[in-house]
Amino acid sequence: MPDTPTIRATGVDGTPGPPGGLGGAGPGGNPGVSGKSHKDKNNNWVCDTQPTNGFPGQPGQPGGNADAQGGSPGLDAPPFNLSLGLVVGAVVVELGGGDGGPGGAGGKGGRGGDGGAAGASADGCTAASQGPAGIGGKGGNGSNGGNGGNGSNVVITYTELQGSFSAAHVKGNPGQGGAFGPAGDPGSGVGGGGSQGPGSPGSNGQQKGSPGQLIVRPA
Repeated sequence: MPDTPTIRATGVDGTPGPPGGLGGAGPGGNPGVSGKSHKDKNNNWVCDTQPTNGFPGQPGQPGGNADAQGGSPGLDAPPFNLSLGLVVGAVVVELGGGDGGPGGAGGKGGRGGDGGAAGASADGCTAASQGPAGIGGKGGNGSNGGNGGNGSNVVITYTELQGSFSAAHVKGNPGQGGAFGPAGDPGSGVGGGGSQGPGSPGSNGQQKGSPGQLIVRPA
């Protein structure tokens, strides 16, 4: 006679929290001023106005924070009743409510704007360069995980026992906090760049649910 399989009497897990959205890209920088030059009486180019470098790209927008509601709590396990005939071996009964839903992740920061184009060069002038890259936006914050659900009364009856029962509190765990939103990428340009850093992660759920109670008796 094969052993009686593990029995699970647990609740439904909570749902994950909605994540934050991607931050908007920063506007590009304005172009530099064009250079101007002329030829002198010896037919040599003379620079009148040096071209200027492009203006810096603007910072990326922050990533969205995950929805503040976070992960939903795990559901409490419903009452559980089971009638068995012959029970063989060491039977484990898994108890607990549903696990809390994980928190939502923060959104990624927006890309920094590109540096503005260099001002057009002119003969006899020194060439300008593209403007500095805009800094990437700060990442959004993650939301908190949900609390674990509670177990219920689990009543199991049997007609014959050739073994044993034991309870294991395997569910009703707090949900994990949502991940931080990563920093946005910098734009392109000469110099500048970097980022405003990532957001903050959410916190794990605050409590694990109670296991409930296992009651085993002859039919």
